[in-house]
Amino acid sequence: MKSLTYNDRVATYKDTEINQEFSMSITDGTVAMALSGGLDSTTFMFFICRYIIDLKLENKIKIKPVMSVEIETSHDLYPALNLVDDISLKYPNINIDDFEMCPYKADSYDEEYDIEYKGIQNKVHDTFFTNLYKNNDDLTTIIQAHTGWPPEDIVKHWGIHKDDWIFNERKYEVKRNIYIYTVQGAKIYRPMTNNNKMLVASLFKFLNIDNKYITETFSCTAPDGKVVTSTKPCQRCPHCWEKKWAFGQF
Repeated sequence: MKSLTYNDRVATYKDTEINQEFSMSITDGTVAMALSGGLDSTTFMFFICRYIIDLKLENKIKIKPVMSVEIETSHDLYPALNLVDDISLKYPNINIDDFEMCPYKADSYDEEYDIEYKGIQNKVHDTFFTNLYKNNDDLTTIIQAHTGWPPEDIVKHWGIHKDDWIFNERKYEVKRNIYIYTVQGAKIYRPMTNNNKMLVASLFKFLNIDNKYITETFSCTAPDGKVVTSTKPCQRCPHCWEKKWAFGQF
């Protein structure tokens, strides 16, 4: 059974069939939604809109879409831009701020930085998030739709070893703090960090989101960490298999 309940400003979504739930609360002001062009952030963008509508917060909360964009392969930018356009049309009474991007080069990725700070991949991203707070006086939080991997018995078939850093950084069985702080002190809110993509798929269906986003979004990160140069999923990398596992297609 799927349910969405509210206790004052706290929204709780629960799916008893998969034994997962998460809660989220947003205060008045601007909330930056970190988009990726994938299904997790797409689903969460719709969820925030549902939250605002249900609690009648249209005049109190503004959504600012933000995104880190690899400048050589911006394939994942277009699903995010299209999403923002769709959201603006679907929810004309919700205040959607200008889309803001953080361009970076693939070779600027710092694995040690990523491991230590759990997904904030390099100083470029850190500075971007920090400046969001500096340049937006009413920014209350930055939200990432960060989730954990499926259980180990699932991911081992995708070429991810239990000792790999990429597995341990998103290990489903380890309880993580829903708030993290970058090196420069920017606060990141991750309400779904202790869930996996199966709950994203559940929420996607519960919110009755158009199935077009399953094919139009992009989860592929290419095998062996290589830069993605195609707009089609490789159907080999762990993120492709994760999407297939939860949503039934690459």
